[in-house]
Amino acid sequence: IMGFVIENGVLIKYTEEPGVTEVVIPDGVTSIGNWFFWNCRNLTSVVILDCVTSIGFSLFSGCERLFSLTIGSGLESIDFLSDSFLTEINISPDNRYLTSIDNVVYNKDSTVLIKCASMKPGVLHIPEGVKCIASRAFLNCKSLTALFIPDSVTEIQENAFEDCSGLVSLSIGSGLQSLNEIPFSILEEITISPDNPWYASTENVVYQKKSLKLINCAGRKKGELRVPDGVTSIGPSAFKDCSELTSIILPDSVDSIGKDAFKGCHAFHVENGIFIRDHTLHLYTGATMKVTIPDGVKKIADYAFLGCETLFYLIVSDTVERIGEGAFQNCRNMERVDLGSGIKRIGKAAFSGCRSLLLRYRNLRSDRDRKPRFCFLFSALLHNIFKRC
Repeated sequence: IMGFVIENGVLIKYTEEPGVTEVVIPDGVTSIGNWFFWNCRNLTSVVILDCVTSIGFSLFSGCERLFSLTIGSGLESIDFLSDSFLTEINISPDNRYLTSIDNVVYNKDSTVLIKCASMKPGVLHIPEGVKCIASRAFLNCKSLTALFIPDSVTEIQENAFEDCSGLVSLSIGSGLQSLNEIPFSILEEITISPDNPWYASTENVVYQKKSLKLINCAGRKKGELRVPDGVTSIGPSAFKDCSELTSIILPDSVDSIGKDAFKGCHAFHVENGIFIRDHTLHLYTGATMKVTIPDGVKKIADYAFLGCETLFYLIVSDTVERIGEGAFQNCRNMERVDLGSGIKRIGKAAFSGCRSLLLRYRNLRSDRDRKPRFCFLFSALLHNIFKRC
């Protein structure tokens, strides 16, 4: 058969013919090997007949013009489509394992969304009844701009939206319990059904209902954001890389800020770059070489100064009793820290990555004070406080 080499029902080689853009897998073929159509740049359409029951991985790798695929009744899996550029996917209605609706592949009873055609454009409304969005279901879907997830979806698997860079709007129904796989960083708009018992959304920002915690902000949200009164904490990476926000105003009710909450986001401004609530320094956003922790602060929170490369000299006031885990992690240029007399506890890896650090205690009133302080510092070293210093 022109272009094909077949042995015992297995396609082992295909030679691309000049001018041939559409291919039908020959009758009698039951298996197709790995990388079979690799770099066949002229192909635009492929039909896989009912006789084919197994296909290797990366079947269409490099087939940049292939936009249409028809699958017969024999295939149980479409794992071979991980690196395709399809606009159209059609599956035989006689297939016992898979079905296709609007160029999206589901399992036969349409409870699992398996794969969306990667070049499918515009808006997709996932049908009610779908319960799960499979891993890498929207891989490389760069033309999809808006997605509506129905109330029936309760699970989104790992990396479901990998490289789905064109998606700007996402609507989530009432059934989803975990937002770990939501691609917040690429979104302009995110809305959650008011019937969702776990999460709520306001102005493209998502909150946890029970704990009044701000979970995440749409990464492309623009302008000013006033966090509502009553919100008590800002989650880890909540505003990470939200570079288009111009201002973030937090209410007095906020008393906790998670790791990397404002990393890559320069819209949060406080006096002297120091955010303090209830005697705890939660976050430093400044860029000065010398920082003095104000009197009255009793605790420096976990990761409060994480990655602050401008910091050179730190003075810790006598009122500070605790320094949290990773508080000064990767402050690579910090060379001197003066610890006050009130320090009682230093968290794990508090000064990890501070390569040139000189640490000293001040205000030691007598030799009797000096011995326990030295023992405390030695104990801190044993607990990896200065790991990779």
